[in-house]
Amino acid sequence: VSFFFKAPWTTASELVSFSTLYDNRKLLHHWLLYTTLGSDMDGTFLPGIGTHIGDAAQLLAGWAVGGNDVEMPADVALRLPPPGSGVMIEWHFYNSGGLPEMDGSGIEVCVEPQGTRKHLAGMTWLGTENFNGPVGMPPKTVSEFSGTCLPSRTGVNEPDPIHIFTLWPHMHSYGRGMRSV
Repeated sequence: VSFFFKAPWTTASELVSFSTLYDNRKLLHHWLLYTTLGSDMDGTFLPGIGTHIGDAAQLLAGWAVGGNDVEMPADVALRLPPPGSGVMIEWHFYNSGGLPEMDGSGIEVCVEPQGTRKHLAGMTWLGTENFNGPVGMPPKTVSEFSGTCLPSRTGVNEPDPIHIFTLWPHMHSYGRGMRSV
C-alpha cells in the first residue's frame, strides 16, 4: 500500500536518521520511502505491487525485517527533495493468517538544514525489480538476475570517488543466496 504526502519540511533539509514505529509486527515486511512527481496526491493512498519500473520514484530510505533504525554517520546526511515535494511511503505486508488484520505502523525521519553535514549521501538500487515479468522466477530452479549500480553523482564530479558505507540485502521467502560484486 502506498501513502502519498507533501514533504513536511519547510526549508531545504537533509535526512540524518530514520526509524520504524511498529504496530503489528507479524504483518510488516518492509517499507520504502520515495520521492514522487508532485505533491498533488497529498493524503491519498493506493494499493500496488511494489515495482517502479519506468516511473520517476527515487528511493530515499527503507527498512526490512531484521533491519535496524538508521543513524547516519556524524558527517553524512541523505539527500531529500525540496520542501513541498511529493513523498510516498510504500508498505509491504505479509498476511499469512487468512483473516483481515489491522496495522498502524509508521516511520519517523529526522532532518537537519541542508549543508549542516560535510557529506551528502544517496540511496542506490543494486540489482533489478524485473524477475522474469509476470511469470516470476521459476520454482525449484537456480535463477540469476542482475543489474548495474548507477550511483547518483549529484554534486560529485565523474572522477571523484564514491564511498559505500552500508548494504541492505533483501530477499523474500524463497531466496537462498545473494551476492554483490
